Amino acid sequence: MRGDEIIEQRAPIGAAVVLAAMLSVAPAAAQTQQQIDWCVNKGNAYSPDLEIGGCTAAVQSGKWSGKSLAWAFYNRGIAYFHEKDYDRAIADYDQAIRLDPNDARAFSSRGNAYAHEKDYDRAIADYDEAIRLDPNYARFTNRGLAYSDKGNYDRAIADYDQATRLNPNGAEAFYNRGIAYFYKKDYDRAIADYDEAIRLNPSDASAFDGRGLAYEAKIDYDRAIADYDEAIRLDPNLAQAFNHRGLAYEAKIDYDRAIADYDEAIRLDPNYAQAFNNRGGAYHRKNDFDRAIADYDEAIRLDSGNYQYSQGRCWARAVAGRDLQQALADCNESLRLRPGEGNVLNARGLVEFRMAAYDRAIADYSAAIAQDANDASSLYARGLAKLKTGDTAGGNADIVAAKAIRADIADVYASHGIKIDAMPSPPASAESVQNPTAIEQSPSREPFFLTVDPQNRTMTVRRLTAVADSGRSYELWVIARNNPNPLSLGLVGVDEFTTRPLPTNLDADSMRAARYAISLEPAGGSPNGMPTGPILFSAAGVSISDR
Repeated sequence: MRGDEIIEQRAPIGAAVVLAAMLSVAPAAAQTQQQIDWCVNKGNAYSPDLEIGGCTAAVQSGKWSGKSLAWAFYNRGIAYFHEKDYDRAIADYDQAIRLDPNDARAFSSRGNAYAHEKDYDRAIADYDEAIRLDPNYARFTNRGLAYSDKGNYDRAIADYDQATRLNPNGAEAFYNRGIAYFYKKDYDRAIADYDEAIRLNPSDASAFDGRGLAYEAKIDYDRAIADYDEAIRLDPNLAQAFNHRGLAYEAKIDYDRAIADYDEAIRLDPNYAQAFNNRGGAYHRKNDFDRAIADYDEAIRLDSGNYQYSQGRCWARAVAGRDLQQALADCNESLRLRPGEGNVLNARGLVEFRMAAYDRAIADYSAAIAQDANDASSLYARGLAKLKTGDTAGGNADIVAAKAIRADIADVYASHGIKIDAMPSPPASAESVQNPTAIEQSPSREPFFLTVDPQNRTMTVRRLTAVADSGRSYELWVIARNNPNPLSLGLVGVDEFTTRPLPTNLDADSMRAARYAISLEPAGGSPNGMPTGPILFSAAGVSISDR
C-alpha cells in the first residue's frame, strides 16, 4: 500500500514565449503557437504525447535560451513522468534545474521521478532542496511518502505533521499518515487519520480501503468489510479492495466468498500476484491442493522474488504429503529470499518430518522457536519429531508446552494427517463431580478423572483404569499460559483419590486456561522437574468460577 503523491503544476509560459506569440504572423508561427499550447497543456487538455511533441518543438526552435527555456524542459519532464518514462523525465528535470537552479518545482518533480524508480535517497535530497527553496504542503507530503517507502515511518509522520499544519484541508497528508501509522501497527491513530481523509474527500475509495485494512488488523472484520464495500462502490475497478475484502472473508472462514473476491481482483488485474497467492491460501484451507498449488505457481511466475509465494507452495505440498522434494526446494528458495524466516522454517520442518528426516526437522523447528517461544506449531511438531527419535522426555515436554499455548494444536496436526498415540488430544466432553469443576475429559475410558475445587484451591485425581506400576510413579503437572514449562503438582497417590493444592499464583482465569497432565515417571517422580516419561493423560479446564 503506497500513499498519494502530489504532482507539481506545470510551468507557465515565460516572457520570451509570450513575446514570440505576439510577433507570430506566418502560418509556421501559428503552428508553433499550437505546439506551445500543447507544451503548456493547460487543464491537462492534451495527451502526454502531444505535450512531449510541443515541448520538443519549443526546445528545438532556438527562440528561447537560458532561464526562459527551463519551462519547456520542465513541462516535457512532467509529460514523460505521466508516460512512466522516468529516466527521460529525470533528464529533462536536470536540464530545467541547470537553466534555473532556483525552481523548487523542478527539484520536487525530479524527486517524484526518483521515488518511482525507488531511488529514495536521491528523491529525499531533491525534496530537501525544494523545501529549502519553497516549503509547501506538497513537498512535505511527498518527502514523507519517500521516507515511508524507505520504512522510516517516524520521519514520514513528522513530514505529514508539517504538511497538515500548512494545509489542514489536504486529504493526501492525512491519508498518507494513516498508512504510516498502519505500518507502525498503531491502528487507532491510522483509523483516526483515515477518518479525517474521508471527511475531507468522501469519494476517495483508497481511504476507505486503507481504513478497512486497519479495522481488519484490529480483527474487526465486519467493519473492515463495510469499508471495502464502500471502496468498491466508489471504484468498482479497485482490485486491491476486492483482494483485501477476500482476506477479511477468509478470516471469517467464509472461503467461498473470499475466493469470489480474489477472482474479481484477478479479473481486474491479471498480474496481481498477491491475489493469486491469497486465493491459493483459500483453496489450501478448503483442502483443494491442486488449485492451491496452481495459484501459487502463477504468483511465483508473476513475482519470483516474494518469499511468501514459495513458502505457500511448500506448505501446501507438505500438508498434502506429496511432491516432497519439490516442497523442500520451495522452502529452500523461500529461505534464500528471506533467511531465517520462522514461518518458512516451520514449513520446511513439516516437509522434513514427512520425509522422516527427524533430526533436520528438529533443527528447523528449534530455529523457529528461538525466534518465537510461543510458536505452538513448531513446539508441537518438534515434540512429535523428538518422540520419533526416541527422545520421549523432550518430546512430551514440547507437546505439553505447545498445548499450553494452543489447546487445539493436536487437532490442527491431526487435520494434516499427523497423529501420535503417546499424547492424545483432549476429548470434547466434560463431566462434573459434585461442586468442584470438572476437567475436560472422557469419563469412561481415561485412566484418571480430574476435578478442580476453586474455592479450596485444590485438584483431586481419581484413578479409573490406571493401575499401580511397580517401581514407577504417576506425576501430576499443570501448564499455565503465562509459563509454558510444566509445573509439578506432586505425585498421584496409590489410593483411589489424591488431592493436591494448586499453586498460589494460579487465579480462576489461569485455571480455566491451563492444561493438566499426568506422566509416568521413575519411582519418586521426575528427576529433573520436567516430564521424562510418557504422558498418559492430558486435559484442559472448563468454565471455572468460584462458588
